[in-house]
Amino acid sequence: MSLSDQKEIVKLEKKLIDLRSESYVSELRGLNSSELDSKLLELAKHKQEIITSMKNDDELNRIAEEAKELKKPYNESKKQNELISRFVGLLIKEKELE
Repeated sequence: MSLSDQKEIVKLEKKLIDLRSESYVSELRGLNSSELDSKLLELAKHKQEIITSMKNDDELNRIAEEAKELKKPYNESKKQNELISRFVGLLIKEKELE
């Protein structure tokens, strides 16, 4: 195991203790490889359930669509600004070559 992996374990362990508890981390540390594999599979299934729930949340979808509509003018302005900036930058290069 690399030093960076070891450092990441320490960092994640601290976060998990804050989110859950020290006993939860101890429980995870006490699992054997097979049990850890099962736990990882269980976590992947749970993540998929969360994603599915989010997709099926009508209120969340409504608000997301509303936010998307509200952001449109800003996104269009940003795109226009980027286009003009790129054009001006290329004009500067063009002028330098003259």
